[in-house]
Amino acid sequence: RNNDRATLNYNADHIFAIEGANGSAQLQFNLTKSNTKGVHEVGTFIVDDNSGRINGIAPGEEGYWQAALSNAKVIFSALPGDQFPNLSVNRQLSLEAGKAIGFYLIKDSTTDTILSDLAAGDTPDNVFFGTTSANTDDSDYLQVSELGNNNFKLSWEDGGKVDFNDLELMVKLTTSPQVLGTQLQGQPEREVIDLRDHVTGSVSAEFVVNSEASFHNSYGFYGVDNPTGAIGNLKPGDRGYAEAAVSQRLDLDVGFPAGKLVAPFLIADGTPEEFLLENPNNQEGQGVLAYFVYLGANPDGVDHIRLLGDNVFGFEDQFEGGDRDYNDLVVKVNLA
Repeated sequence: RNNDRATLNYNADHIFAIEGANGSAQLQFNLTKSNTKGVHEVGTFIVDDNSGRINGIAPGEEGYWQAALSNAKVIFSALPGDQFPNLSVNRQLSLEAGKAIGFYLIKDSTTDTILSDLAAGDTPDNVFFGTTSANTDDSDYLQVSELGNNNFKLSWEDGGKVDFNDLELMVKLTTSPQVLGTQLQGQPEREVIDLRDHVTGSVSAEFVVNSEASFHNSYGFYGVDNPTGAIGNLKPGDRGYAEAAVSQRLDLDVGFPAGKLVAPFLIADGTPEEFLLENPNNQEGQGVLAYFVYLGANPDGVDHIRLLGDNVFGFEDQFEGGDRDYNDLVVKVNLA
């Protein structure tokens, strides 16, 4: 697959397309500025054409938000400010040649949350599209600067002072292969590491941990049988699920088993041993709590784990989400 002649182009509606490539190409995103108060999420979605239509629905028409977000891929959630200067946030997405994409930003919330709001008939006021006509107020929230050599800067406005200075990311075409383990990341409840194509033995893993928590938290990983989180006959939310997940946690010194899907968990202010002894049914008020990628497995039904980059997970350790800053524990997994 020779994509040396591939180019990344965009139009006045901030719809991007890859041209001149065969098969698929890789887009690399780097977070360069996060001048925000909350944890914003930036994502992308495939559109039918350069006007941004999705399944024939034009930006601004009824059903557009639902169509865009239900086929979206989260690029990353961005922690406010420069909390962890040593944590470089990169993300790589594969895009089929000839496909076009739009961008969106969610202020201080997640795509999963907005989709459930839309399903309940609400119209949230914290979703901003790169295409002006998709926004309820017909305002611009994205500025694109062309930097040459298939490099672009995306500068977002989050609805306050109109300075396009709130969140900034770079996007470029790259020839680097997709990062191992990231195939499912960016889809709803898919903050998991996918090693199913990696057939034999084990994959060594290095863990880089940052924390802003007052709690003494523990994290771990466990194997799941499918992307929706099943462990044998147990589904997230079933009685016994949390106990099975934590008791089958992987020995991180050994690395990850090849051929498996691996999901993270957090024990808030405790250890896996304490959880299994005190509160294996994961009931609020009974002892230390465990939180998972799968909302149904969490005692409060709240999103506690967000994707901050390729194989980078941000954890929120408070019941019902607390301050929802997702910086209580940040784990970056480097796979070899």
